[in-house]
Amino acid sequence: MEPTFALYDQNAYQDCFSAKVLSCVQDTDNEHFHVILDQTCFFPEQGGQSADTGRISDDVNVLDVQIKNGIIDHLTDNPLEVGSVVSGKIDFTRRFDFMQHHTGEHIFSGLVYKKYGFHNVGFHLSDRTVSMDYNGFLSMDQVRAIEWEANQVIWKNLPVEISWPDKEELDQISYRSKKEINGKLRLVTIPGVDVCACCAPHVKRTGEIGQLMVVSASRYKGGTRLHILCGGRALKAARQDSDFLSEASQLLSCSKENLAPQIKAMMDRENELVRMMEESKAAELKKLVDGVPLEKKNVILSAGHINEKTASEAADRLSQLHRGVCGVLFADSMKQRVVLVSRMIPLRAVAQALRQSTGFKGGGDDGCIRGMIDLDAEQLEKWLDQYTA
Repeated sequence: MEPTFALYDQNAYQDCFSAKVLSCVQDTDNEHFHVILDQTCFFPEQGGQSADTGRISDDVNVLDVQIKNGIIDHLTDNPLEVGSVVSGKIDFTRRFDFMQHHTGEHIFSGLVYKKYGFHNVGFHLSDRTVSMDYNGFLSMDQVRAIEWEANQVIWKNLPVEISWPDKEELDQISYRSKKEINGKLRLVTIPGVDVCACCAPHVKRTGEIGQLMVVSASRYKGGTRLHILCGGRALKAARQDSDFLSEASQLLSCSKENLAPQIKAMMDRENELVRMMEESKAAELKKLVDGVPLEKKNVILSAGHINEKTASEAADRLSQLHRGVCGVLFADSMKQRVVLVSRMIPLRAVAQALRQSTGFKGGGDDGCIRGMIDLDAEQLEKWLDQYTA
């Protein structure tokens, strides 16, 4: 079968077309169909970009598009008659969003390469996320500087040129490429900014991108992973952030500029309150520890909501006063936890017996075990009395 004629290569803005159905084969799931046309506007999944979606003949939804050996396969939810001439229409709103992001990526990656020599070694563009991976580390200051320069390129409204140079011409051109490409090479050029081998649709001029915003930057496999938003997605994200800040500033009765200091002051007060409450609980727990009759062998106390450090210190003090297994039940978040300590009884065996008979989840060494348990203090103490009898 001849390769499918890719209309998107000729005009990225064409959203309607007619074509002849060359084949229609039912998928192995018996619910979908693989349709091959003689020509198509549907861009297949490749180059890190998700496939176009849309319809053929009004009632057939195109769910996915793949390409192999130049043949473009449309996954549909209904069959089409082989030999018939059909009309197709892509979801151009989605296509244009992808064009904005892919061209924005070229600008950003071209600037990174020119300034730092780092290559874009990974790219993913879908409805949910846009990520780029570079094989070198970029600081946040460097990322923000490139972001600003990328937007300068966008606002200059530079042309985005598509070309198919022959081998002689190609030998004279310096261009970026993520992989070795066999056959005719398609170059996307933004004058003075970037020249890159790419198969995807792009906007005609950089101004159509609108704006580019870096959402996050992190270390990834020795390099840097960035997430970006362009055009409408960037505007929506900025609007959501602005609305959130406005609501937060109203709740705290302060301006947006003073929001961070106000939140920090609240966190400092909360941390101080937590510290004071923990000290108070530790003092109460120490009284309970000192009030236990010394003749008791195994001792389990229930301490409620305290941190593990406080519980461990109380269990350690109990073990200095009693010769059996001593411990503290406490609540950590929403789960009941226990810390058990003993100077005389090996606790690894205790942990194993607890797991078998009570569903205890945890472990440790012979001197101390920790974990989650469903028994209350009285039940656990009774179990230990029987175990150590």
